[in-house]
Amino acid sequence: MTNLWTSRTRGPAAWLVGLMSVVAFPALAERTRVDESRSVEPGGFVHIKVVRGDLDVIGWERDEVHVEGLLDPRMRRFVFEVNGNDTLVDVQLPRRSGGGWGDATDLTVHLPRESSVEISVVSTDTRVENVEGGLELGSVSGEVSIRNVRDRLDLSSVSGEVEMRDVSGRTRATSVSGDIECYRCAGEGS
Repeated sequence: MTNLWTSRTRGPAAWLVGLMSVVAFPALAERTRVDESRSVEPGGFVHIKVVRGDLDVIGWERDEVHVEGLLDPRMRRFVFEVNGNDTLVDVQLPRRSGGGWGDATDLTVHLPRESSVEISVVSTDTRVENVEGGLELGSVSGEVSIRNVRDRLDLSSVSGEVEMRDVSGRTRATSVSGDIECYRCAGEGS
């Protein structure tokens, strides 16, 4: 004998469970694609803030900042603005964004090589290369890779491995939990 209740309700029950998962788990929503450029003055300041994801910052020969990639689906606001000599790239999440699972931000930022760069990241793997105007980087939880940075480097890491290569100029690097490895580093340092 077939259980009519089970066979008749299986379809609607599955649909209801699917609907509830979309409502209950907004982190499963699609990520927003970004591909934007702004003209900037060479030698300016670029400030980048990302919570949760992957960030690549690459110096290049153009007088523009180009941001491309995918934004966290829980993003509250994406800011990319130039104000005089300052450029801001900021992926803002809600204050209480919940757990760390689901799709996260994945950005590549190209900027003029001679820019002075300030990066603040949380739960983000960060790679920086070809920056000649100095770098200040604060990382809370995430791997950090730095290559070919000139002028100055001020790095602070809380939890995560740090690898630096071809760094010159005044260098200060600290880590609360995680190794710091430096290859071909020259200049004053602590």
